[in-house]
Amino acid sequence: MGLDVSTSATSTNNGGAGFRFNNGASLYDTSLDAENFHIVAWQVDPGQTYADATLYVDGTLPENIFSGSSNSPTGTASFTGSNLELILGTGRSGGGGLLTTDMYSGQLAELLVFNEQLDIGQMNLVANYLSSEYNLPFAYQTNFDIFSVDGLAWVGSTGSFDSHWNSGDGNRGLAANNTNPFASGDANLYLANDGSALFDATTDASLGNRINSLRVGTAGSGLLVADTEGSGELIVNDNVSLIIGSGAAPSTNASTGDLTIGEDGFGGTVTWNSTGTLKVEGKFRIGQGGTGLLVQNSGVVTAGDVAGSLKFVAIGNGVNSSGTYQLNEGEFLPGGGPSGSQLRHLRVGYNGATGLLEVGDGIGSNNSAVVATTDDLYIGYDGGNGTLRLHSDAYVQLQGNEAPVLIGINANSVGHLIQEGGLFESDGLFVVGQGIDAVGIVEVTAGQMIAAGDGTATLSIGSNGGHGTFRVSGSGQVTSNDTMILANGSAGTVGRLEMIGSSASIITARLENVAQGGSEIMRWEADTNGITSLVVTGTTSSSDVQLQALSELSGNTGTNGPGTLHGDGTALELDLSAITATQQLMLIDNQTTEAIVGYFENGETGELYEEGEQLQNTGFVGSVTISYLGGDGNDVVLSLLAGVAGDYNNDGIVNLADYTVWRDHFGDSPDSIPNRSIELWDTPIGMADYQTWKANFGQTLTASSNASNVPEPSGGWLLGLTMAVLGLRNCGKCSR
Repeated sequence: MGLDVSTSATSTNNGGAGFRFNNGASLYDTSLDAENFHIVAWQVDPGQTYADATLYVDGTLPENIFSGSSNSPTGTASFTGSNLELILGTGRSGGGGLLTTDMYSGQLAELLVFNEQLDIGQMNLVANYLSSEYNLPFAYQTNFDIFSVDGLAWVGSTGSFDSHWNSGDGNRGLAANNTNPFASGDANLYLANDGSALFDATTDASLGNRINSLRVGTAGSGLLVADTEGSGELIVNDNVSLIIGSGAAPSTNASTGDLTIGEDGFGGTVTWNSTGTLKVEGKFRIGQGGTGLLVQNSGVVTAGDVAGSLKFVAIGNGVNSSGTYQLNEGEFLPGGGPSGSQLRHLRVGYNGATGLLEVGDGIGSNNSAVVATTDDLYIGYDGGNGTLRLHSDAYVQLQGNEAPVLIGINANSVGHLIQEGGLFESDGLFVVGQGIDAVGIVEVTAGQMIAAGDGTATLSIGSNGGHGTFRVSGSGQVTSNDTMILANGSAGTVGRLEMIGSSASIITARLENVAQGGSEIMRWEADTNGITSLVVTGTTSSSDVQLQALSELSGNTGTNGPGTLHGDGTALELDLSAITATQQLMLIDNQTTEAIVGYFENGETGELYEEGEQLQNTGFVGSVTISYLGGDGNDVVLSLLAGVAGDYNNDGIVNLADYTVWRDHFGDSPDSIPNRSIELWDTPIGMADYQTWKANFGQTLTASSNASNVPEPSGGWLLGLTMAVLGLRNCGKCSR
């Protein structure tokens, strides 16, 4: 939507300013001076024509309200897809590009954007702030009660859902009689008062099972009946169902269909044990300004499957909010599930809140706890902290609409996906850590994860300034049927792929390096049985295994062989401390017919690991050599040759010559000498390395000698040793 302000009228000239929205889709003439600042609000509901939109200028009284005309009388307003974007100063052409002419040329003092639709009372509150801040006029009904609440408050402690609901007497006192919540079919319910309501087969639902909205744990009830604000609890058993909404998009009541659990600083809990269906047609918020908990042990929960705006599911929504959805068993179907017609978001930890979606409890049968939707999935979004956790009985299905999975998106957001079992499937873009200062982490320790299930979506680990980590360990199985990219962004973007142990599995069709300046890191941690190989199966494209982009490869300096090759590659990190025997390890199983593109690099020095180069600081006691021509001739393979701890010159025996090597490298970096003890491999050379040499003196690769065979130095030699050590400790690193 775009806004233009002109000094002349837009249609019938009445001497005032003209307002134009969306390039003439809505046109307004006002009687106000265009040379001064004004407070302006524009309001239209989704699906309305642009000519139906209302303009408020400097007030909400009748004389401040303007109806529009339109150059597209049948055009309707839409709030989905690209129509949700906000562009200041210009707009888009019919072809989608940004306009380079006809730009906004006025002054903009302040723009306020809300994540909820405002009613008239809320608009008056906001305008009152702007009026005070900028000394501007704003007219509204002074007798309009912006805090008026229409609905029923829970006035009991514990009881059946058909009892203890009271409308109040208009003065925050009790009405003479309580009211059945289903009597009107459109009641707004406020369940607080630190009370607990039980809805089961004994509840009187003879008048139906539909209400307009429900708030559990709220201050709103106190506006109906004094002192009833507080926490609240709803327990639903047996085979009952509850419908929240009117069956259509909201018209006059923007809260139609809403379920809010925990708001206004209070806690709310809903426990769904019923085999029936909870149908939330409007906005579904668990923890919005409070602490919310929904525990589902059976049945079906659907959300946001009726037309209307802002009906996304949010588990944790807003600063000082916390939401938890514990799906132990049953189905959770945001947007109506895979067959739903509404395409929305499922947000976990949004806008400064903390959110947790826990799928399965680890004791149910396979696929007994199901989340199925075509909605976009956001875990940790816009400054929020979100977690999605899957247990062995979980099934998360995100298929059918190319909907993206975004873990940690936008500044100061943290997203965490933890899969401890079950099945996770998605078709769309999968991004881990997107946006400056955003952090995304995926950990798969068991179960199966399938990304790009239809073979047409990218898995990006770290994007556009974000930090992404993707870790597979235990018995976890990961398959990406399209392209995997590490650090898909400019400098500051970090992408880490970590493979832990030897029992996991990770497969991708393509490993691409985009060469945008980010930091790509691949890490392997071995167990006693070896490592987990990264398997690349190949696509119809060329160069399917890229440790460097082709542009980076052509920019390398030095020569492969003598140790002078330098460039920008994928940093290699190794922890081989669990391995003691001579063997070969396959880092990358390249199942294509093409060669590996480029080289791994030393992330600390920027030097590239050349073909046949020995790697230091791996944790392995012995030598480690890398080859990009191993296996079938195009795999990345490590050759490990076991050594003896203390054999610092790597000649197969621990003797006096190794003492000299240790002395000359005292205080140097961890990788400056080979065959260090496992527990010392990532620390600088020090006295502990001397103790290793002393303890292993005389040992060889094939035989070992007792430490008592260490020659006893003469007094002069011992004094020299002591002075040398003290001297080294005083001068730090002496010249040699």
